[in-house]
Amino acid sequence: MVTDFRFFSKRKGVIRIFTMVFSMIMLLCFGSCWLQWQIHENRTASLESWYGKWQAVVTDPSADDLKRLKNSKVIQTTGSVVTGESETGTGDSDFFDLADFSLKAGHLPVSDDEVAAETAWLDEHGLTYELGQTIAAGGRNRVLTGIVNPYRSTWIQGDSLPALWLSSVKQPESRLLYLQAKRGYEDFFDQIRTDGLLIQNVNLEGPWNPVSEQTLPYTVLGLFFFLVSVVLTAMLSDHYLKQYQRSISILKFLGIDSFMVTLDVALLFMKASLLPVVIMVIASLVLSVPFWFVSVTCGIYLLVLILALIPVFFFRISKDL
Repeated sequence: MVTDFRFFSKRKGVIRIFTMVFSMIMLLCFGSCWLQWQIHENRTASLESWYGKWQAVVTDPSADDLKRLKNSKVIQTTGSVVTGESETGTGDSDFFDLADFSLKAGHLPVSDDEVAAETAWLDEHGLTYELGQTIAAGGRNRVLTGIVNPYRSTWIQGDSLPALWLSSVKQPESRLLYLQAKRGYEDFFDQIRTDGLLIQNVNLEGPWNPVSEQTLPYTVLGLFFFLVSVVLTAMLSDHYLKQYQRSISILKFLGIDSFMVTLDVALLFMKASLLPVVIMVIASLVLSVPFWFVSVTCGIYLLVLILALIPVFFFRISKDL
C-alpha cells in the first residue's frame, strides 16, 4: 500500500498555475475587504469628530464609582470634566483626547488668565472670533486663546458640558466622567452599575459589519470573486485530472486510491496558497489594514475553498479514475 503519494503536488508547473489563480482572486477579495475596512474607519472617524470617542459618561460619579472605573481592567481611558459657574469648566488631558475637539483657531487655556470658548457661545453673546480679546468667564475677565467648533448641540448630554474652558475651576459644581472601554469590551457598559447616572454614546459606529448598508455591496462583490475562484479552480483541476488520467490509472495498480489522489490535490492547494498569503500580509502592512483582519479573511477564504472543492474532487476521482 502506498502511503506517501505525491503526483500533482510535486509538479512545479501545476503549482505555479494555481498560485497565479489564487493570488489574483485573493487580491480581488482583499480589495473588497479593504474597501469595507476603509468605509468603516472613515465613518468611525467622522462620527468621533462629531460625537467624541467616548462610549459612556457617568454624571456626578461617587468616590466608589471613580475608584472602580479608573481601576477597571476593561476600561482603556477615563476622562474627567469639572464644571463651574456660568457655563465654565475644565477637563483633563484624557478627556480632551476622548473629546477630539476641533479647534477653529488658537489653543486650549494653559493658565488661569486664559479661556477657550465654543463658537455657539460666542455667537449667542454677540462676540467675534477674534483671539486675544477679553471676555468675562468664571467671575473675572480672561483672554480668549482658543475657539472650539460646536460640540454641545451634537453630543449626548452636551448641555451639561462647559461652553467656556478654563485651566482650572476653583469652585466645582459637578463632575462628568467619560469612559472608553478596551476593544472587544464595549458591552461592559450594558452590565455595569454606578451610583451616578450612566449614559452611553449611541452615536458611535459599532464593530465592523460586512452586511451593513455601506459595506454590503463590497461583501457581495467579494463573494462573487470567491465563487469565481471556486469555478476556475474546479475547471483547472478537472483539466489536469483529464490530462494525467492515464498516468493515474497506471498508478492505481500500484495501490493508489481515490482518497490518496484527493489528499494530493489538497496538498497542491496548500502549496499554491503560500505565496498569496505572503502577498496578503505585505498588502496589509502597506495599506495599514490590521493583521487580524487579513488573517481571518485569508484563513476563511482558503479553508472554505478547500473544504468546498475536496468533496467534489473525491467524487470526480472515484467515478472516473
